[in-house]
Amino acid sequence: MSRILTGSLVAWTVLAGAFIAWIQPSPAIAVVLFCQGLVLLGLVYAIVGMRSANSRLARLYSATTDSERTAMATRSSLKVEISEIRAGGDRVVSALGKAIQVSNRRLYRQLEALTNLNAMIPFDRPMPATRGYPASPDLLLLLVDLVRQTRPSLVLECGSGTSTLWFARALRHYGIEGRVVALEHEKEYAEQTRRYLEDHELDDLAEVREAPLETFLIGDSEWRWYAATAWTDLDDVGLLFVDGPPANTAEKARFPALPLLVDRLAQRAVVVVDDLVREDEREIVDNWLIAYPEFTAEKVRLEAGGAILRRTGGA
Repeated sequence: MSRILTGSLVAWTVLAGAFIAWIQPSPAIAVVLFCQGLVLLGLVYAIVGMRSANSRLARLYSATTDSERTAMATRSSLKVEISEIRAGGDRVVSALGKAIQVSNRRLYRQLEALTNLNAMIPFDRPMPATRGYPASPDLLLLLVDLVRQTRPSLVLECGSGTSTLWFARALRHYGIEGRVVALEHEKEYAEQTRRYLEDHELDDLAEVREAPLETFLIGDSEWRWYAATAWTDLDDVGLLFVDGPPANTAEKARFPALPLLVDRLAQRAVVVVDDLVREDEREIVDNWLIAYPEFTAEKVRLEAGGAILRRTGGA
């Protein structure tokens, strides 16, 4: 802007000088003419300057407004993000709280079941651990109560472990003339269960039979199950507990239990199936009920899910 003004002054001085030299006015008129030119240039400069200032102010205002809008948008976006983070945190806290509540309820149910077990059959020495691979306290409570109610002369268990010990304890405590036979395909687990029985002086009521898995033909399909030599001498089974073979041995690994043993069950036999939280076990029970309509099933609330099948009529 200053360069424009300097150029304008120089140009006006040259033009004014040339005009004065041409018309040769009096000195006073020459001074007035020259000064009027300066005033005019000043006005023009002022107008141009004001317009330029206004333009700069407008741009500044516009820039400031955009900045403020950007800032407001940013603040709004941050508020939304903070709100979403808070909502997400609330959901996590809520889900965690619910999970803790569910876990506490499950733990309470297991402690309650263990307390009831001790009340029904007081411990006189340390007992093996429960839950995980061993039967959970709520399942053990169900099994002991079924022994008390049905008083079976023979309990057959697919698999062995803590439950074998509790079956034997129940027979002795309630004075039931019966015995327990557990089928076990793993030698290590069979020996461990035998030690449990010996330590609790119950080996006269329960035995663990090693039964490697072998192939059976059921219908048109082949299945792997406990060796026949371990159970073909058994009859009149009043309580069958299906807790093996493990699921990792085959798909629907426990299906053969009822087809192979149905003719060896007592007239009013009770069959308990563990692990109904798994789809395989649910399908197994459904398939059994279709194939053997003389049985009815009752699902029971257990940590790993379970079902009680009862034979209500003749085969």
